[in-house]
Amino acid sequence: MLISSRSFAASPADSFLVQAYDNYNGLSNSSINDLHIDKDGLLWLGTWDGLNMFEGSRLRIFNYNSNNDQQSIGSNIIQAIDEDKSGNLWITTIGGITRYDKKEGRFYNFFYQQNVPGNITEHEYKIAIDSNGQVFCYTQRQGLTHYNLKQNKFEAIPGTISLKIKKFSFDSNNCLIILTENDQLQLWTLSQNHPRLIAAITNGATNFFLVNNQLLFAKNDAYLYRYTPGGSSALVALGSTVNSITFYNNHYFIAWSTSGCSIFNHVWQPSGIMPEVSRFLTNIRVTSWALKDETLWAGTDGNGVIKITPQTKFFGTVSLFQQGSAYNRPVRAFCENGQQLWVATKGRGIITYANPSKEKEFKNITAPEYLDNNSVYALKKGIDNLIYIGTDGAGLNIYEANRDRFFKWSDIINKETCPDFGSVYSIYQDPDSSIWVGTSGYGLLHLRFSRAVNGSIKYASGRKYSAGEKDKGPANNIIYSITPYDKDHIWVGCRYGGLSLLNKKTGRFRTFKAFTYEGSLSNNDIIYIYKDKRSVLWIGTSYGLNFLLPDEINKSNPVFRKITTEQGLPNNTIHAITEDNEGNIWISSNKGIAKINWPNLSVSNYQQTDGLQSSEFSDGAVWKDKNGKLYFGGISGFNSFLPARISKSNYLGNMLISYVTAGNQGSGQNSLFVFPNNKTAIPLSIQLPGTKIILALKHRPLILPMPKNLKYLTSWKAMIIHGIHRKP
Repeated sequence: MLISSRSFAASPADSFLVQAYDNYNGLSNSSINDLHIDKDGLLWLGTWDGLNMFEGSRLRIFNYNSNNDQQSIGSNIIQAIDEDKSGNLWITTIGGITRYDKKEGRFYNFFYQQNVPGNITEHEYKIAIDSNGQVFCYTQRQGLTHYNLKQNKFEAIPGTISLKIKKFSFDSNNCLIILTENDQLQLWTLSQNHPRLIAAITNGATNFFLVNNQLLFAKNDAYLYRYTPGGSSALVALGSTVNSITFYNNHYFIAWSTSGCSIFNHVWQPSGIMPEVSRFLTNIRVTSWALKDETLWAGTDGNGVIKITPQTKFFGTVSLFQQGSAYNRPVRAFCENGQQLWVATKGRGIITYANPSKEKEFKNITAPEYLDNNSVYALKKGIDNLIYIGTDGAGLNIYEANRDRFFKWSDIINKETCPDFGSVYSIYQDPDSSIWVGTSGYGLLHLRFSRAVNGSIKYASGRKYSAGEKDKGPANNIIYSITPYDKDHIWVGCRYGGLSLLNKKTGRFRTFKAFTYEGSLSNNDIIYIYKDKRSVLWIGTSYGLNFLLPDEINKSNPVFRKITTEQGLPNNTIHAITEDNEGNIWISSNKGIAKINWPNLSVSNYQQTDGLQSSEFSDGAVWKDKNGKLYFGGISGFNSFLPARISKSNYLGNMLISYVTAGNQGSGQNSLFVFPNNKTAIPLSIQLPGTKIILALKHRPLILPMPKNLKYLTSWKAMIIHGIHRKP
């Protein structure tokens, strides 16, 4: 399941991004009991209704299935998750213990459906794993037990049935920390399954935490203590019962059992770091933490999981929210007027900047004084020193720079003789100064304007092309993008209709549709088209990026090559496309922007954590200025940057293989293989009968957390399958 998130950008002083994922985004349940990030970088979430796996852009849910015990966990109520040295997950549920072998895709369930009298308590089972990978389970019925791998069962440890354990865990020295039911905190050794009490640390303990290589514990005197072999020392007074503690960004984060979070520095003094993050968590009950690299995850009771990530500033950002507006307006187009940058918005008209770096210094061009409508979708600086403005109103608006004068459609002379149109989404100007206009619902128009004697603008002539008449109209009347092919042809991108090529001399269209032949377009919903300096045509759709090489265009069935999330794009909805001075392609999407390196087609992704205005961008909102700076508009503002200054990364994202078939043999349906980014070969063992071998992989890049400038190489397949060896 692909998921999205709700994002909250902290203040500039904070420089942290908070993203929330809950049941609405695809979690099986919004109440999280435990979080665990395994050795392969997969985030596991234990909820009140199933086990969830999150790898950055997708969720996978594992639920109890009474019909197939080996393919499901033993219960949907997940209380805790741990991992042994072999990478097996150990899952504590309300009804027993489950071991999940990721490579086999198999679940092994223990203690379930025991035919013993009495009721199972809410915390009947507890798991602890020592540094050697030995797995121990405490049950109230059997005491302390040890897992025997060869026998695949838990065996009771003699002399422990009398132990009444509330919580237990191993520290980094392999000592066993036990909190008993009568609130005594104890230190044990467990040599060859023979437990020995070393010390009774304290009485009156309510909880303990192994954090930052330290043993911390809370007592009923409302203080938090640190234990060392030399004794215990009080650290800080507690305002409430502690749920969980973690160490992140050189600070301690304490989650309270009621709600909220307090942050302390490394010497346990209250800290003002990350104030917006702290305020965001004020009314949220955090149950567990998980930390991977620079990303902090917080599991909550009812609010799903929260991701906290430091923001880097690779991109210049202008947020419209910071300009006095009660809420953001999407940015839809750009152009320049002399030294000014014009920014078209959906709902706020045009915003002009003399210097975009001084984002508080701006002016508004709005309706009804200057425009017909405040939703502006297209701007085109013409070779005739006019700026053509497409809005959601009737006709066109035109600005004459020489006289600083705006012409609304009602000001255009002879407009009544022009074919009816409005809702202009794209504008292209031919070398002869005529205008091609793509609309939402009115089709394609070709218009000419001239000057009246008094200096006004006059409609001279025009023609409308509408869908529906074979080769006499475009694929659909909703046209979001127009770009030239050569002096006699233009490309027309149609929403929900496909791609059309117009011969301007004959007025005839050639239309290309998805799903009509092998190698056709990936989707008929065309959002943006762009021709690069190599004459390669790039087509952005709502399902992937397509490109058409020049030698394919005149073929009866040209091959459209595809780049999608399977090849590393952050998202398949492509909003805008442009090219940098090095010939690399940049796209915007619903989940950030991406750079496609030519010619190897490797992909580098950039997210909101890199300083983007948001992860979601707007249709057609892209522009390149004379200095090579790129501009992308989104739902919360816009970003501008010089591509050469964006730091490059050689990071190669891990690869998650979720299913492998070879011949007629396949891995389990719940199998998971993660190939690390160090290019180390990992064998996949499958028996292959016969001599004919067909190997199929279900794969995708693993993005957790999103690395800065993630690069996903299409050569991953070649790296994985560099040789197939069959046993004789």
